[in-house]
Amino acid sequence: MTCTNCQTRIASALNARSGITEISVSYETDTAEFSYDPSKISLEQIIEIIGNLGYEASAQNISKKKVILNTVREIAIIAVLFLLLQRFGILNRLVPDSLADSEMGYGMLFVIGLLTSVHCIAMCGGINLSQCIQQKRTETGNGASVLRSALLYNLGRVISYTVIGAILGFAGMLIGGGSGVGISIFLQGILKIIAGIFMVLMGINMLGIFPALRKLQIRFPRKSVIKINQKKRTEKRPFVVGLLNGFMPCGPMQSMQIIALGLGNPISGALAMLMFSLGTVPLMLGLGSLVSALGEKYTKLVMQTGAILVVVLGLAM
Repeated sequence: MTCTNCQTRIASALNARSGITEISVSYETDTAEFSYDPSKISLEQIIEIIGNLGYEASAQNISKKKVILNTVREIAIIAVLFLLLQRFGILNRLVPDSLADSEMGYGMLFVIGLLTSVHCIAMCGGINLSQCIQQKRTETGNGASVLRSALLYNLGRVISYTVIGAILGFAGMLIGGGSGVGISIFLQGILKIIAGIFMVLMGINMLGIFPALRKLQIRFPRKSVIKINQKKRTEKRPFVVGLLNGFMPCGPMQSMQIIALGLGNPISGALAMLMFSLGTVPLMLGLGSLVSALGEKYTKLVMQTGAILVVVLGLAM
């Protein structure tokens, strides 16, 4: 699992099947515990249910040797990539000295959105978008309505992300003394360190390198998350579903929100989240087709690439 939304999704799927009780899914430990009635459902069927959601599940623990080797490999990739980007001066262009600098690497935020949107499709499955499209197809049978639903859904997401970015940028400005330009070097340093730490944590959590660090994630109020999820399941207007997406716990999005906060300027914060959200649009519009073409192996590779990039940028911050 790569975020708490994965935890909620798996728990909901298991709760919907008869014969499974005492369900406890934990993103922090990467496990799902439950009791089941073998006369109604088998363990293999339960694993298949989880697999159909886009995850890999096994009743056996992964060997410690395999986990250690995978961790060492990913840390080595992060270190080498960081050193190379630093050596050729690319990091200085991605992360400027001034947090409120309009020349901040917005293009790179777009790229991060493009890469991490594979996470949104593979893990969250685009369920809400699919439901909206299915509703329109049932009502009219018109292909144009299907496209219209997808566009409205993504428009809602982009607007939601951008507004949240502006609010967080404004909050950062208040923390910095009320001026998006005159933030002291000391406060800029603090904000950059905080933003960098959270980005590194988010990337590491997406990679699943150190599960213990998942306890340090930004937590949304559980009641609010449940309420938003319920609203999304019953809502039939794609635009509204898209707006609600901005308030869901998501690792990549939270790391970008920290950047918006660290920028200390509402305009810069809004622009940062706008570029990130626009980066997620292409794959969300081409839902399923590109991911299916990539296949499971390459989908995971792209997800890992996005997570590694988030860690590298966090280190640069």
